[in-house]
Amino acid sequence: MLGAAAGALITYAKQKHIVGECREALELASEPGTATAESPFGMKALVVGRDPEMISIFSHLFRENSIETQKCFLESVAIDQLSSEKFEAVVLDFDHVGRCADILKSLPRPNKHVVVVAIASDSRAKEIASALGAAFIIERPLVPSQIRDLLRSVYGRMLHDRQAYFRLAVELTVSIRRGSGDLLECTTINLSQSGMAVRTPHPLEVGERLSIAFAVPNTDLFVSAEGAVIWDNRDGKAGIHCQYTNSSVQARFFEWLHDQFFTRFERMQTELSLAHGIQATLVPTLSFQTPRFEVYGKSIASTEMGGDLIDVVESDGSLLAYVADISGHGLPAGQLMGILKAALRVSLQFHQRPVALLEGADRVLPALKTPDMYATLALLHFDGSTQAEYALAGHVPILHYRHRSHDTVQLAMEQFPLGLILGGRYASQRVSYSPGDVFLMLTDGITEVASERDEEFGLARLEQLLSQEAAQPLSRIWELVMDGVKQHGMQQDDQSLLLLRVREPTSGNNNGNSCQEKLFA
Repeated sequence: MLGAAAGALITYAKQKHIVGECREALELASEPGTATAESPFGMKALVVGRDPEMISIFSHLFRENSIETQKCFLESVAIDQLSSEKFEAVVLDFDHVGRCADILKSLPRPNKHVVVVAIASDSRAKEIASALGAAFIIERPLVPSQIRDLLRSVYGRMLHDRQAYFRLAVELTVSIRRGSGDLLECTTINLSQSGMAVRTPHPLEVGERLSIAFAVPNTDLFVSAEGAVIWDNRDGKAGIHCQYTNSSVQARFFEWLHDQFFTRFERMQTELSLAHGIQATLVPTLSFQTPRFEVYGKSIASTEMGGDLIDVVESDGSLLAYVADISGHGLPAGQLMGILKAALRVSLQFHQRPVALLEGADRVLPALKTPDMYATLALLHFDGSTQAEYALAGHVPILHYRHRSHDTVQLAMEQFPLGLILGGRYASQRVSYSPGDVFLMLTDGITEVASERDEEFGLARLEQLLSQEAAQPLSRIWELVMDGVKQHGMQQDDQSLLLLRVREPTSGNNNGNSCQEKLFA
């Protein structure tokens, strides 16, 4: 009944190693090749280092201030990122990264004046960092509370710099007079303190001098400026650098931009707060016991709103545990993830078996998504017998620790992700289990974490760890796994891990453990 239950079911595509969402580039007065595709009000920081503790601390504290964090441990990659994206802050670990000085020496536009935080413990490293323009220097050992206080000052600098770089996406009519005397009626794509991007009825020549005039919305302000064409794409768009002819008008115009910046920034803060709340509601930590099972699971999003989903539902003596990997981040992903979770739970009220769940989802997805979208999913169903039914749709194998033989095996199935191939058929398999067995379900954000040598974390390490530590509390196993992943490499994608332990012998039939329905949020 998934089609009926999920009349508005929407799922997302996830392609390996490709994460992110497309945004329209807002072209400011710069060369077309360097126009960036960033949010008009978001702020980003780049953390360069090899110390997992340092990376974790700064990523967490930046996230507290709604600052997107990107991470890398190779100097060449850092230089490439600084050449292609705008950042408000860069954190460089002079203690562990040998070429931090080279990174600072080669800072390109538009990051020439980025706020630099240096981690430097010896006096020589401090001198080099300071001489190269580091605004803040931190010694080891790292104390999160002290770093949080320091980042308040960093945040103020970042906010000030971001305001100067801010581009307001707005359509205004602009009168432009060319040197030839021709008058053009153009429309702005965005405005900033230094210029504008416009749509033009005719191509402009790079370097051409212009006279510009426009009215500021909802004010009595009329701005005039002398401009120079910085770029023109020969397809109706151009970037113009402006010098305002009246200082008092310029001051009022900048004040208006200032107000627009903080209006949008406050809206962003609200949206990010909502995203945190939605993430916590849709994908909370799962930790509970029933007479038959012990469950622990937790998801770590790579941004404010992730695309992973973990859930466990017990109803009428049966239990379904599943992990899904859905593309997308932010509020839209959160809303659609909620639809998927609700749809699966409603379908379970009609006692759908695993194959019916998968095939129902696969049938409805094509009408509700773009052709390149799909979702992966792994599920386990316990019906009161001594065997569990499992099914996977393009997902990472389930690991099964067998208490009697003290080994771990993979439960894998070669089946297409949901929504990828029209008319797909799915199958399930059954596996015997006994008290003390542990099942581990996860997403590829864990297995695909890469080391400095580009070696993925993989499943073999998890199999070994589970075989060795299966008797530990599930929360402890979760911690051991995630500690190992963190030591192996940096998080690049959402990471979700769901553990289930069999506690008591089953009754051997489907009706022996009937109980009041429980839906675990």
